[in-house]
Amino acid sequence: MRPENVLLVDDNELLLAGMKRFFEKDFVHVAASSTGEEAIAIAQGIMGRVIAGTANDPNARLRGERARPMADAAWTVISGRAQPR
Repeated sequence: MRPENVLLVDDNELLLAGMKRFFEKDFVHVAASSTGEEAIAIAQGIMGRVIAGTANDPNARLRGERARPMADAAWTVISGRAQPR
């Protein structure tokens, strides 16, 4: 199985750096974000690269299509309209 891309999100910078180093051994690309807003921007950027024709991942369109619902759900949580589980 081909390693995948991973997006890590945690507000603890030390923990985030450690997780990033750990996952970089097994995955093609590991993006890390310490804020929800930044993570959403990273996820939405995938579809932007698909539209621009600069995405190098053959599954980028599928990942980009999943980014919008994920971003909407995340904005709901961080804006306080829903309580996280």
